Amino acid sequence: DLPRIGLLHTWTETQSCGWVRYALDAQKVPYTLLRPEDVQKNALNEIDVLLFPTRESNLTDMLQGIDPAFGPLAYTTTREYPSHGVPDGSDDITGGIGYLGMEKIARFLEEGGVLLATANGGILAVDGGLVRRVRRVTGVQTPGSELVAHVEQPRSPLAYGYPEWTSVFRGNTALFDVRKPERARVVLQFGTERKDETRTTDEAGTMEETPETVTTSVSLDVGGTGSAELAISDSETAARNDAPKSILLSGRLEDPAAIDGKPAILDLPVGSGRVVLYAFEPLHRYLNHSDFRWLWNGILNWNDLAG
Repeated sequence: DLPRIGLLHTWTETQSCGWVRYALDAQKVPYTLLRPEDVQKNALNEIDVLLFPTRESNLTDMLQGIDPAFGPLAYTTTREYPSHGVPDGSDDITGGIGYLGMEKIARFLEEGGVLLATANGGILAVDGGLVRRVRRVTGVQTPGSELVAHVEQPRSPLAYGYPEWTSVFRGNTALFDVRKPERARVVLQFGTERKDETRTTDEAGTMEETPETVTTSVSLDVGGTGSAELAISDSETAARNDAPKSILLSGRLEDPAAIDGKPAILDLPVGSGRVVLYAFEPLHRYLNHSDFRWLWNGILNWNDLAG
């Protein structure tokens, strides 16, 4: 079934939502534009999929928004400013999603809704406590980089149409990780390493998780122009030694080991619903067309992800 889509924006950061809106409009994908105040009411009762793209880097900004001390602050169409209030407006744009909005989103998920959180949108789910057993990873610098990625769950509807080895475009957005028991939730990972975790005992006698990295031998074809070309195996059972040698195909990456093996897409069950975390922006400024399908798959298969 085609879902009813809600596209959520905040009033403190509207550019990310604007680019996603541009892509949806260009592809004639119907959606409802949602404001924080809509989420606090009953707007989520009218949708199946909540799409949340943002560049905001912390939960506080998402929840609190613009300081109400500056309100009421209207953004509406007037004779003097006819372009204001379009495509969305409000009599008061102060405040954010708030705890009431978080409660509504949590209930939406429990009752079978799907949250597709791209770029920093995943911070809302992870730091806001909507999902469990996911941790933030900091200190990774990918300021507009094309990175090798490996499909970990080829049977996932999110991966439909992609080969085992591919690449995605990533900016400096949130990165997440999970421990070994949750690795089955990783649909796509960055890089060529497989990180397995074993339990060890530290000096205090406490059991702790330590990563055991399995590195594969790899190859990379370079064309005559010097541009990297990703060699993809046609076999679904191809071993990891068919992987490219370098995680970085284009752009800059200061510490490859910090992101190699980390999840690029996580598919997490919450109640009767799902939260899908994209550690990149699939619809980045309508440029990275090869990544669009990662989001289209989430939308088209929203009620088949559990299978």
